[in-house]
Order: sequence, then C-alpha cells, then structure tokens
Amino acid sequence: MKVCVIMVNYNNSQLSCNCCDSLLKQQQNANLTIIVVDNNSKQEEKEILKSYLQGKKLVEGLYLNDNIGYFPAMAKGQELAYSKGIEYDYMIVANNDLIYEDDFLKVLSEQKFEKDVMVVSPDIIRMDGIHQNPHFINRISPMRKFLYRFYYSNWYVALFLAWILNIFNIRRHEINKKGFDKEQYIYMGFGACFILTQAYMKQVKMLDVRSFLMGEEQLLTIQLEKVGGKTMYKPVLKVNHMDSATFKKMPSRFAYDCECKSYQLYKDNL
Repeated sequence: MKVCVIMVNYNNSQLSCNCCDSLLKQQQNANLTIIVVDNNSKQEEKEILKSYLQGKKLVEGLYLNDNIGYFPAMAKGQELAYSKGIEYDYMIVANNDLIYEDDFLKVLSEQKFEKDVMVVSPDIIRMDGIHQNPHFINRISPMRKFLYRFYYSNWYVALFLAWILNIFNIRRHEINKKGFDKEQYIYMGFGACFILTQAYMKQVKMLDVRSFLMGEEQLLTIQLEKVGGKTMYKPVLKVNHMDSATFKKMPSRFAYDCECKSYQLYKDNL
C-alpha cells in the first residue's frame, strides 16, 4: 500500500513533528511518503521543522514564501506528491494537530472500497473524547441553510447567535456526532482529515483552492457531487485531534470573515 500524507504547518512545528512521529512508527505497514508544507511560518518555527526533518527520508518539507491559505498550501503539497510519479493508493490531506492511532495504516491497508468512494472520513476523536465525525450524514436541511444565511449576513448577528447558543448550551461541538460508531456513506466529513482514494486522484486530482481558510469540507463535497463520488465514514480508522482547547465560546473576527468568504463560494450548492 502506497500512502502519501500531506499536512500544512503554520507556526506550530512541534505539532507537525508529533504528527509525523505517529505515522513513522507505522512505516512497516505502508510505503509511506509524508509532505509537510510550511505556510511561511516564523523563522524559529521553520528551524524547528528543518531540524526535525534532518535524516528522515520519508518526510519532506516544502517551504512557501507566503501564507497562501490552507487548501492552497495543501494543493502545493499535492503537486509535489504527484511530481514523484508514484501511484498512491491513498492520499491523506489532514491537519498537523493529529496523532494517528498505532494501527491506523495497518487498518487502512485492510480496507476495500467501491469505485464510487472518493473520500474516506475516519473517526476523529478530540482530546476530551468527543467524536467529530460524521460531520453531516445527510444533506444540509432547509432550516440550517436559513440559519447560515442569517449567521453570515453580519458579524454582529453572528455574535448574537453564538451568544444564544451559549446560553442554552446547545453548541454542536460539545456532543458526539450522531452515528459516530457506524460505518456508512455520509454527505460530508469533518475537515481535519480526509483520505483521498485512487478514484479521487484519477477523476478530480486536485483540491479546490478558492478558499483561503474555512469551508474546505463543503468545497470538497461539491467536487465529489460533480463527478458522482461519495464519502464513506470508517470508524475503524481512528485519529486523535489535539484541538479541544482551541474551541472558543465566541467566533473570532478573522475566522468569521474567512467563513463568510467561503460561504459565498458554496452557498448555492448546499
């Protein structure tokens, strides 16, 4: 099994190192290629990464001169991966704040997928034990679409909605996702980790790079719909997501602005 793992590093090199370590100790289970794309981090962070990569033949660093965004940086990693002329069985595009379970690559090597499965979503487990997949089992409901239009209409409206959700303690990220223990086709996976199959690499090949940050799940889902592809949720594939402390009670203005720009790209395809 030939696997390429691509991650983006931005001013958090130790996370990338830890993520790589969790994969490298499984290298006996796959012909492994790891590409770490540095999105123009601070010099001291670049040095941490460069020092770590010394002597690691399976891991390659790609250093960008500008911060071009998350999926755009991932795409640079894809270009490098494809240029190697390797016919990968899987290409994993994922956050760098992940720790892969010790048997992840072994379990992946045992899987068989139908030809229309282009993306595989693993069981993504936060540090507090919350399961973040499946992100959406079914297509987004008309009510949720309405709430999206309301939420993305104005920054102060977004703050008000977040405040209401906090009061009633109904923020969706605080509970396990329904169906997290069941293998199934799903509408959309959580963006921290996507496993692209050969079907995706042959029919779609490159990620949609129109978004700087946020909305990656929706853009990937749109790509699949255009070519009749599907997403399969596989709970036997497990990754640990080191982000439980990053959730905030109120949205940041930068994140909100990025979400708004992404929303304009995918809103007509929800």
